[in-house]
Parts: sequence; C-alpha cells; structure tokens
Amino acid sequence: MMNFSRNTHMGFSLIELSIVMVIIGLLTGGIMVGKNLIRASELRSVVTQYHEFVSATHAFRDSYLAIPGDMPNATDYFPSATCYTGAGSVKQTCNGNGNGEIDEATGANQYSERFMFWQHLALANLIAGDYTGRSGTAFSDHSKANAPEGEIDSSLWSFIERELVATNYFNRQYGGVMFIGRRWPTRPPNVGIVTPEEMWSIDNKIDDGYPAKGTVTTMWYDRCTTASGPNDMLAEYDMTIDSTDCYIAFANVLR
Repeated sequence: MMNFSRNTHMGFSLIELSIVMVIIGLLTGGIMVGKNLIRASELRSVVTQYHEFVSATHAFRDSYLAIPGDMPNATDYFPSATCYTGAGSVKQTCNGNGNGEIDEATGANQYSERFMFWQHLALANLIAGDYTGRSGTAFSDHSKANAPEGEIDSSLWSFIERELVATNYFNRQYGGVMFIGRRWPTRPPNVGIVTPEEMWSIDNKIDDGYPAKGTVTTMWYDRCTTASGPNDMLAEYDMTIDSTDCYIAFANVLR
C-alpha cells in the first residue's frame, strides 16, 4: 500500500504565486507599453501626413498655377473623357471654377472641389491613391474613395474653405482648412479622434499650443478646450478630459 506524506500539498506556494503575479505584471506592462508606442506612432503620422499634403499642395500650385480641386483647366492636363456628375471612372475629372477657393457641391450627384482637391493631387502623382472627386450630396460620401485615410482607426482627411463662422468654431479667419477626424458617411469627418492632451502635443510640435490661435486648431466646445465660447481666444486644451473628443484642423493651408 502506498503511503502519502501529510506534507503533500495540492495548491501553489507563496513563492509560486509571486512568480505568477510578476509574470502577469510584466505581460500587462508590455501590452500597455505596446499600446502607447502604437498610439505615439499614430499621432506622429498625423503630423507627417499633414506636411506631405501641404508640400503636395504647394508643388501643385507651382506646377499648374492653380489650387488642386479649384483648377479651371484640369481636364487639359489629366486623363478625362468627360466631366461626370454620376458614376464613372476615377480617372475622369472635372474642372474647378478657378475662384481661388475650395467650394462645396451644389446638389445631388455633383462634383465637389473639396473632393477634387485630393483627386487632382493624386492625378498629378503628388499623393498616393485614386479618388472619385464627387459627392452624393454636399456633405456626403466622405470615404476613402474620396479622401485619404489616416493611420488612426476610422480617421479620414478632408479639406474645406472655412470662412463662415459655424456654431462650434472659434470666431477667427480660417482660410483653407485641412482636417482629420472620425469618418462619417453623411458629413465631414470633424468628429473627435484624439484627447485634449494629444491635441496639445500635436499643436505644440507644429504651432503655439493654443486651440484658438495659429495654424493648428479645433472646435471650441467644452469636450476639448477650456473656452467659454467662440470668442475666447485665450482658451487652452482641457487636460482634465481623457476622452477622444478633439478633431484636428490645420488652418490657412492655401496662404
């Protein structure tokens, strides 16, 4: 008959449990470090893409003496059978009206200069991608078929001439605005993708670190800044907020 010692145990010793806890801690720490590194890379990509698109815009103006999207003689330079307002090949394009601004579409199934902006840059081989240059309505079809995607999940770039002061915008001059936000099918991607602290980090690297002034800006609302309203030009980013409610806008790109 086999005899078992009374000292035989079935569970883990304190030393074994300690080792397991240390391993779990190391794995958790490694995951958090990995996530932080990925996020830092995504934020750097915003700055990199912005500089790429601005350089492409200036190169386009130097080569064609026109603003991409607004170019009045685009069909003389780029492959195009006809200017289309409905379905068609992405290699087709339309002329802009040449007024020096990026205009909206005027109705259903119309070309839109804010989408042709990206298409003209791509046709000139200044940025990567194939874009349709059209919109279903004035604010729809904001998808990767019409504009570049960002590396932050579900983010999309857009361009608009923003001189009219809207409810959530600071009361200032914007000029041509290039911005990146969360992708929506029926409206521009001006929905938040970064925290106020991340927004400040980007702003501080490129500009002055303040949301209402300079090149880097965002909406004034209380989910991102300390602004009391659209005229609070001394507002700061609200570092007490952890949610990703800031979208990133770069003003006066065409100036």
